[in-house]
Amino acid sequence: MGALLAPCTVWLGVAAPSGVVDTETRHLAPDDASIRTRRFLAGLAPETRIFKKIDSTLRGPIAAELAAIAEAFPERRLVVCPAYPALGRTVRGGKVFVHGVPVDRTDFAHDPRWPVTDATVPWGAVCDAETDEDLVRIARLCDDRCIGVGSGGLARYLLAPGGPARAVVPRGRRWLVVCGSMHPVSLRQAERARTVGVEVVAGLDAAEQAIRRRPQALIVFGGDTTYDTLRALGVEHVEALGEVLPGVPLSMAGDIPVITKAGGFGPDDLVATMLRDA
Repeated sequence: MGALLAPCTVWLGVAAPSGVVDTETRHLAPDDASIRTRRFLAGLAPETRIFKKIDSTLRGPIAAELAAIAEAFPERRLVVCPAYPALGRTVRGGKVFVHGVPVDRTDFAHDPRWPVTDATVPWGAVCDAETDEDLVRIARLCDDRCIGVGSGGLARYLLAPGGPARAVVPRGRRWLVVCGSMHPVSLRQAERARTVGVEVVAGLDAAEQAIRRRPQALIVFGGDTTYDTLRALGVEHVEALGEVLPGVPLSMAGDIPVITKAGGFGPDDLVATMLRDA
């Protein structure tokens, strides 16, 4: 899960009448992603308000998913911008940059499941954005005939003009960091968490390790790991409360607080910063 802007229910791969649905399409083949996207769109009224979240670093079968949306809603225009300036992701000339470097020349080019080989956003009409002010202007230009497509950056202004809801880290819990992401940023954050006394499980089987520890509270690095961990807990939906930090949401999975973060961003001392007063 990425940035969450207001308290809401997030469904994990389960169609719901409203709210946020994680379709879990990032690692599907394009044809399969298109089929699943059409399945989730089936039955929606033509005027339904839709925001399609995509990865700010272009991982996943994005072109296939957007083609399915455009086919389902031919009278509406897709406004596409994966920029998230607060996290160093910008779009210039239709290409994605991470802290000024084309995304296909960063560690995301070596993603073990979806290596990014082209920095070009895979859609014809793309909005450039290098600042939050750019995203504000894009959001203001969108009307009911538009379907927003982007990362949490655009969502912050398109879906929540008043700004994202803030969440407070619960106190008095024993936190477990679950690091299934292989991105160097997350690996450094996990190691730093260990040095300040926070328990960490890491590796491709991190979700399984986490469940065996019967966690009281979770901090999870990586979207795939989040999905796997929650489903292993038997969770079909979580209640999102808001952001602890930009791009770092807090949710409740039953009585278990869950803080989630994408693999490739944030300072090394992120965990210590979040838990300082917890």
